[in-house]
This record gives sequence, C-alpha cells and structure tokens, in this order.
Amino acid sequence: MHVQLKRGGALDQSVFKIEHMRTKTIRVLVALAVTSVITQAAVRVHKEVASGTTQGYSVITHVADGGGWTTTIVLNNLGTTPAEFGITFHGDSGINQVFPFVGGGEASIVTGTIPVGGQWTLQTADISPTTTTGWAFVESPSGGDIAGFAVFGYATGYEAVVPIDSPSPSVLLPFDNTDDHAMGIAVANPFLDSPANCNVVFLDGSGQKILSDSFSMTPAQHASFVLTDNWPALAGLAGTMLISSDSPITILGIRANSRGGYTTFFSLVP
Repeated sequence: MHVQLKRGGALDQSVFKIEHMRTKTIRVLVALAVTSVITQAAVRVHKEVASGTTQGYSVITHVADGGGWTTTIVLNNLGTTPAEFGITFHGDSGINQVFPFVGGGEASIVTGTIPVGGQWTLQTADISPTTTTGWAFVESPSGGDIAGFAVFGYATGYEAVVPIDSPSPSVLLPFDNTDDHAMGIAVANPFLDSPANCNVVFLDGSGQKILSDSFSMTPAQHASFVLTDNWPALAGLAGTMLISSDSPITILGIRANSRGGYTTFFSLVP
C-alpha cells in the first residue's frame, strides 16, 4: 500500500488532550538536522565539544510557530574566526515562509555574524492563533564551524530540545503507543533537487515484524503526523521503525501523554 504523507500534518489536540486547547489542531514536531557540503572541518576553539557538526551548510528540518507554540534556534560558533550565517525559512511546500520573531519584525531570511566562541539565539513570537510549520536552511558563507540545536515549547510551559542530527539513507526510530502515550513523528527530505523513495518496516520489542509499507517524498517535502493515523495497526504497541531511502532523510519522534507532557525520541543510524 502506498501511504500518502500529510504535508505539515497536525498532531490532533484531542489525541494529546492538552489543557485549554482541546479544539485546536497542534503541530508540534521540531526536527533539527545538519548536513554539510564542505568536508574539511574547521579548527575549533572549544576542543571539548564532541559535536558531529561540520563547517558549511545545514538544515533545520522543522520549525513551528503560533497557536501556543514557539521555536527557539540556538547557534554557536565553534571556529577560530567570526562565522557569518544565513537562515532561509521555507514552508511545507518548499517556498519561502515568513515567521514573526521576538523583538519585532518578521522575515523568511535572517542573516548575522557569530563572534569566535559566541552564541546567537532566535525565537519565534507566537503571534498567530493558528500554527504555521516549515523548515529552514542554515548556511555559513564564511565557512565557519557552526553548531546548534532547537527548543520547541508550548504555552503550558512544556519544552523539549532537539539535538543536531544528519540526514541518512537508513534511520531507525523507537516508537511507543502503549498506555496513554501517543507517538507522532516528523520526517523530512531536506534536499531541494532529489525525491526520496522510502521503505519502512515496523518491528515489535522482540524484533518480529508488525507491518511494512512504502512512501515517497518530493524534493524538500516535510510531513508530520500521528503514527496511528497512517498505520492504525500500531495502536497500543511499542517497538522500532526502520526506514531505508534512496535519498538521505531526517526523522524525529515525539511521545506525548494525556497529561500534556511530551518528550523527544531521537533517530538512530543502523
């Protein structure tokens, strides 16, 4: 069966039962992944930082703002020279997406320079009553070694951090729909010129196959959805999902409960 992924799909409010927001659709998934087109690593000031980042070109796979949600992006300069950067925000369809930011103003492109050993932070403003999702390219024209992460938060005060990850043609993600948990995922094809044809296999805790399926993503497409919306057979189960793709992708899981809490599940590279 071919699965039609929902672009910018919402995590339904009624599923997660977050207080005071029962009638609103929530898009909560924030995935941050970094890839490089420059293979030579920059010299770092902070030698103790065991980061997988490299200089050059990065992609933030999911940004969400509005409807009670904010996304905070934090970038650090690990190099020995000031690092210029540019962030271009895209909507779910891939076109430029304007976001409002704390401090005033809105833009689809943000630029700046991070001093040696410095840090730069940008937070969306959560002005709109509806949630807007997208993703972003982060580029360092100066070739600086920039690392970073994202923090997404909700009006109730819950937050979760997403570490830097790298696109891979094969990724494994744990999932958990047991008890009162509901599992949502975000998956992104972070390349502008390459579709991604993916095969997915779900395994239970003993390694036995639950089901298998396939889906395709257009260049630059992003999708977020509750697992059981696309695969109802996963209801009440926990295990792992293994995705193999002909083009590197990124994926992030979020496990939420009926009390409004949530946590991130990180992908693993087999």
